[in-house]
Amino acid sequence: MKVQKNDVTLKHLLMAGDSEFARLLVGANGVRHEPTEMTVGRTIKADNLMKADDGSFWHVEFQSWNDGDMPWRMVEYKVLVLMHEHRPRQKPPSPLPIVHQILIWTGQGKNPYPSKFFHDRLTLEFDTRDLKGMFDDGRSLLTSNYLTDNILGLLCIRRSQHRSDESFLRIWRAVAEKIVRCEPLQTGRIDARMLFEFACTIREIELGRVLDEIWEWQEMAMTIDVANTRVAKQIYDQGQTNVLRRLIFEALSDRDIENPEHEFGVALDGMDASKLEELRLLEKTEIETPSLRTRILTGNSDLTTVGPSI
Repeated sequence: MKVQKNDVTLKHLLMAGDSEFARLLVGANGVRHEPTEMTVGRTIKADNLMKADDGSFWHVEFQSWNDGDMPWRMVEYKVLVLMHEHRPRQKPPSPLPIVHQILIWTGQGKNPYPSKFFHDRLTLEFDTRDLKGMFDDGRSLLTSNYLTDNILGLLCIRRSQHRSDESFLRIWRAVAEKIVRCEPLQTGRIDARMLFEFACTIREIELGRVLDEIWEWQEMAMTIDVANTRVAKQIYDQGQTNVLRRLIFEALSDRDIENPEHEFGVALDGMDASKLEELRLLEKTEIETPSLRTRILTGNSDLTTVGPSI
């Protein structure tokens, strides 16, 4: 679950209303966020979609594990954006927009993807970048007035570029102290604290080493329980849902069901984490595959009529 939660944390940071990240990434001042959920025949959710003043779209995906299907997912995202913007009844028909795509590697290790993916027969091309090292090792974001930019800037720092752990941690400490100094009622302060702690988790940094002697941190108004923290709950719930969907698809593939994402994707999109967990448990019983297929499509996850597997 950690992998998906990391990606969702970055999605929330990038979508912050007050942020320089998007403008720096696109290289233009006029950038606005677009809805990330699109439905054209089926529903698909992108990590981030932005539209520049020139009418072009910028699609950004965060990836923290090596997914061999990622290039094909990028194809799907691009086609859906174009289909979503297609206006067949408009006279004269408007040209399709340019869609720029960037895949940002957020994992700890080396970026496993090539710097540029190109497939001539699909006319597909997108850049892949390692978050570590972007924006001048995060310096462009660390000087921003926005807390979310500062946290993203921390994630851009390459630890290997620092002579000692202490010099690396000193930068993290400075951002933590900035969060503490913010006015208690300032919008985003509570979310910033939670996102900062998630950022430490992403980079495998022991929180105690960063917050040493910052006594005010624990006194800030925030509930650690993820169920009572808005951003943390969104991150947790979405990460949990993504993991359960993937586990279900893998289990269905093991039952020799071809392309389960296509057959069951729409049905699973409408289910919350508790319903998906029920279906995952149902799949582990002795239920026959045709019955399981019907249950998923109808949303019936009742276990009482199925005996447990031995």
